[in-house]
Amino acid sequence: MSINKFVVDASIVVAYLLDDEKSAIADAVIGSLKRYKAIAPPFLSLEVSNVFLSAEKRRRITSEDRPRLIGVVKGFEITEESHSQERIFSRVLPIAAYHGLSTYDAAYLELASRLSIPLATLDKKLRFAAQSQGVFLFDGES
Repeated sequence: MSINKFVVDASIVVAYLLDDEKSAIADAVIGSLKRYKAIAPPFLSLEVSNVFLSAEKRRRITSEDRPRLIGVVKGFEITEESHSQERIFSRVLPIAAYHGLSTYDAAYLELASRLSIPLATLDKKLRFAAQSQGVFLFDGES
């Protein structure tokens, strides 16, 4: 499959940034940002920031690490696309209910499905749901 953009979720971003969550897939996906455009729902930055705070509480990172990590995330230039209330209730919520996903995860799937582009995620349940909906999974290779 030839692509020029894909949907990326927080699991990829976090696995790339945090040493204790390293993943070859996350490294390849983030490395592909030089060639492809990435998009995400509007809450990606909120999810990633929340992980930073949780990681600080668990002493996985320090508060001094946070500015550097934020700078790395900003450098990815991931476009966060807005979701209308109508789309959330008419499309995202039914996907979440059908697949037993959180509405946050369903928003990534809905975006990839609606735009007919691949999804990059490490979340097993989301990967399974994407495959069952015919959404291609992106692992950093075209």
